[in-house]
Amino acid sequence: MLKKIIINFWNPCTAIFRYVQMLGRLDNTHIINVVDNAKKWEYNHNGNDYSWKFKNSKFNTLLPLISHKNLTDYLK
Repeated sequence: MLKKIIINFWNPCTAIFRYVQMLGRLDNTHIINVVDNAKKWEYNHNGNDYSWKFKNSKFNTLLPLISHKNLTDYLK
């Protein structure tokens, strides 16, 4: 059976995050959370967390392949 991967960029206090958590309960579904601020993610949630490489969010936006190298390596 095909495995479904959901990449979630939304914080736990949003409605989209709750919807992603509901979809994550389906069979063969895996959630990947891209964590931008660790304090916002201090919430019980499903999936694997990958954080940004740089502290400054401007660099993370301008250099997405470098800032998410651990995530891109995992997806390959």
